[in-house]
Amino acid sequence: MLEEGKEYLFRIEKETTTPDKKDYWVLSGPGERRFLIPVKYYRGYGFEPGREIICRIDRINCSGQVFLEPRHPFYEEGSKYPFKVISSGYVKDETGTSVLYVVVKDGLDNLITTQWKVKGEVPVPGQEIILRIERIYKGKPVFAPNGEKEKFRGYRSGKYYDFTLLRTRKGPDGEQYYIVTDRKGEIHTLPVKFYEHYNLKQGTVFRGRIVKYSSDGKRIIEPKSPFYRQGAFIRLELINTYTETAESGLTLELKDKYGFIHFIRSDKLPEKKYLKGRVKRIKKGRPEIILL
Repeated sequence: MLEEGKEYLFRIEKETTTPDKKDYWVLSGPGERRFLIPVKYYRGYGFEPGREIICRIDRINCSGQVFLEPRHPFYEEGSKYPFKVISSGYVKDETGTSVLYVVVKDGLDNLITTQWKVKGEVPVPGQEIILRIERIYKGKPVFAPNGEKEKFRGYRSGKYYDFTLLRTRKGPDGEQYYIVTDRKGEIHTLPVKFYEHYNLKQGTVFRGRIVKYSSDGKRIIEPKSPFYRQGAFIRLELINTYTETAESGLTLELKDKYGFIHFIRSDKLPEKKYLKGRVKRIKKGRPEIILL
């Protein structure tokens, strides 16, 4: 059985194009299973049919889909390397604070944006700076915060960590954000509109899962729901049904025991007032429910 965070040996069988015009490498791995990884993220890795590669199980979602991250040809997580600065400048983040970002080029000519926190220093184009790689994600380095003194312990997608809510602030886009910090003192933001019903207050310590990394290396956090658990069964009361067209089927309006309303598509009219469902996953504070 595959485990998240562990590495396994895979063999590249062929390259294929899916009906939506996306190119993938087809891999065979443990248990003779087949896996797909996008070609576009790993063009500089020298992949070809017949080659054996080591991949980490980055995460396994609730439906059993496995996401792989091949070993990088140049870099190792937790190590420091020099990177050439392409540009730098200040940008306002969601909290309205001016933050210095630098754009660097890696060994595969990828341009990567990262925050720079060395006091009194603004890197200039052409300069080399030393950065520590916290994680490799979709073929690109994700850098650890500058000046971090704590021993490296890389965050892992799909794992839970403790976060503390510091305050609420309006961002440049006019939206309200929770400003939270992790155990390393790094600052993260959560849109209030998705988690207002969680009743988070200043000083609240909560568990949050690293869902993924954004293109600029920011961690996307999903707080642990106080109401739902992935994989758990849920009882729903049928409140109403809506029909758009005969082809689209029905939309069911359902209420759970907490009083929250859910709209779920169905191809038939339920015979009972109470239905059973299962929480497939939780995204942006809302459960994705499968009717059973």
